[in-house]
Amino acid sequence: MSTNLEPQNSPCPAWLIERIRCLSCRNCVELKSDASGVQCVACGRVYPIRDGILVLMPEEAGQEGSQVETA
Repeated sequence: MSTNLEPQNSPCPAWLIERIRCLSCRNCVELKSDASGVQCVACGRVYPIRDGILVLMPEEAGQEGSQVETA
């Protein structure tokens, strides 16, 4: 069952976020309140959204509060 909780300008629809799992621990992720990425509900790993694209690469993920280096 899909919920309509994503912000109007979110690049990731709720149905997609419901299906994504953390690459590290395989738990669910949630869209961050500022829509800058998705965050694992268990381990806190954050996968960024860059230029409207969700980056699901372990080497690009960071922990909440940490800065992820960009090239």
